[in-house]
Amino acid sequence: MLKLAAALALGLLLTAPAAAESSLNAYDAAHQALVSIFEDLPLSVRNVTLTEAPATGYGNYTPRDSSDFKPGEKIHVYVEVLGYGWHDNGDGTQSELLDADLNLLNATGQTVASQAKFLSANIKSREHLLETFLTLDATLTSFQPGAYKLQYVLHDRAANKDVTFEVPITLLPGEAGSAASSAPDSEQASGSSTAQ
Repeated sequence: MLKLAAALALGLLLTAPAAAESSLNAYDAAHQALVSIFEDLPLSVRNVTLTEAPATGYGNYTPRDSSDFKPGEKIHVYVEVLGYGWHDNGDGTQSELLDADLNLLNATGQTVASQAKFLSANIKSREHLLETFLTLDATLTSFQPGAYKLQYVLHDRAANKDVTFEVPITLLPGEAGSAASSAPDSEQASGSSTAQ
């Protein structure tokens, strides 16, 4: 009985590497199929979320309970990006080349401020990454209180694709004694971004 158990255990040990290799081959084939589907997608965004702080990784963020912001308060937006292309760098790496413009729209849809190339990212990898997120941070000062939209225009320089998305926010009145401009301009909006 002991010899039979030992023989079975040895048989399992000998087939384990073959099973692992088979599983890895299946994984690689599935990944390549996903890359093919991904390449056919339009440039797309999902899970656009106002957050408490910049995201620390893909899907790692704390949603903000409110879309109300005081003048000068940092605004963090998390977004997942799909359907981008890859630029072959010629050194065994490829790059996701993403730019974004930011427009601030008022309640009637008029652009009251804008910042071209708010984001310019070159995300390098030796693999075709299928999970990329951006954290887009903005600080708005001197705008009249009211409803606005942060409009982002994302440009994929590797595949010549674009997508536009909007995030509604409300700017609250400032502290007593603070001045608010009646004619805001682009110098009153500033921001930064993180890409991974």
